[in-house]
Amino acid sequence: MAKKPKEAVEIIEKEALEYVTECYRNYGVFTLENRALPDYRDGLLKVYRRTLWSMSHIAPNNRPHVKTARVSGDVIGKYHPHGNAAVDSAIETMVNMANPLAHGVGNWGGQTDSAAASRYTNVRLSDFAAETMLHPDYMSVIDYVPNYDGKDKEPVLLPALLPNVLLNNTYGIAVGLSTHTPAFEVEGLKKVLKGMLKGKKLTPAIAIKNLKLTFPYGGYAPLDEEWQKQAKALIEKGKASIYVYCEYDFDTKGELNITAVPPRMSPDTLISKLSDTGFFSAVADVMGNETETHAHIKCVFKRDTRLDDVSEWCDENLYSSVPYQIAVIERHLEEDGTISADVHQWGVIELLENWLKWRIELEVKMLNGRVKRIKEQIERKNLLLLAQKNRAVIAKSWEAESAVEYLCDHIEDLSEEEAKEILALRISQLSKLDREKLLKEIKELKASERETKQLVRTPEVSILESLG
Repeated sequence: MAKKPKEAVEIIEKEALEYVTECYRNYGVFTLENRALPDYRDGLLKVYRRTLWSMSHIAPNNRPHVKTARVSGDVIGKYHPHGNAAVDSAIETMVNMANPLAHGVGNWGGQTDSAAASRYTNVRLSDFAAETMLHPDYMSVIDYVPNYDGKDKEPVLLPALLPNVLLNNTYGIAVGLSTHTPAFEVEGLKKVLKGMLKGKKLTPAIAIKNLKLTFPYGGYAPLDEEWQKQAKALIEKGKASIYVYCEYDFDTKGELNITAVPPRMSPDTLISKLSDTGFFSAVADVMGNETETHAHIKCVFKRDTRLDDVSEWCDENLYSSVPYQIAVIERHLEEDGTISADVHQWGVIELLENWLKWRIELEVKMLNGRVKRIKEQIERKNLLLLAQKNRAVIAKSWEAESAVEYLCDHIEDLSEEEAKEILALRISQLSKLDREKLLKEIKELKASERETKQLVRTPEVSILESLG
């Protein structure tokens, strides 16, 4: 048997530096678009999105917690074929967020300690995530793609009803670019969105007044001149360094109690620093199971220590500088089923303007889907009404050679599919159908259809209602 001739192979010659540079550039672009930066619409990195999607099936918020290892195994088995470390880390982060997307039971670590192994902890979707990230009315109108082996599907992005990208800190490091998004309090963000939906222009002054930074483990940013300057840079350009202070108080027993430590400050390093001041006879971390604060570092004053000296030292030392930089992506589902992405570096105002534009488009899709479902319900009720009216004909159809043909011949404008659906009903069920009740339900559905169609024309009103 003659051998099949080999196909000609084109050889392209390149300088080694040129080839390495091209490969590194392609790797950098892939990392930016697929892994390192959150999509501004749902504020999630890919591994977080896949984990929430898996959790919505095997550990929803209305069912008991499951082993974290089970969630991790489902994610890497169906959607994220990598090691379980990335998934375990994502779950731990979501449990400890300012607005948690997952609810955990067990030792989930803290500012200094890692969570226990996934076989020792339990988790499920949080109520916040179920309501704002995975609402069923919106899940039905988003895009899905096949998972890595084509045996399942996963969402391109989740339908976030609030700008999660500005509610929970997201960290990401890629080639030549990194992101650290700020987290703002929910109520302030809602207030800003309501104003925008009513047609008010979001200015830096309005944003600074209403958007209050929040931190998972506490801390506060003093509203001084430097804060105003950095806050303005964050709002307008998306890049700033904010001074965040420990939360502390002096009590009547001659003690300094630190109850929250800001980001980028290690409690262990802080304890060592406090011990070196010479102000205290004892410095200890007394955080316990019954402690309600984020931390509790207890410092006992030495005799004759001046409170003013300690207070001045605290003002100069109990803070850290937290750098923020907003870098996000916008994923696109192409016609061939592949996903591409654009990279954006926005300030808070520009991010919110773009997010709200997408949110309005999402609301219109949801409302149109609701109109479609209402129409289907009306059609179903009308068919039941028709069946109730023609019970005698339906009963006789069972004696005919073809019950479907008999019904189509004896009931005006009845399709074969409708005939089959009527025949699937039991005679006893037909006899119980209340005509007046059906007419009332159809009337209510038509009123709901008109109301929903009106909201399609004014989706801002629908979103405002959802914000409360």
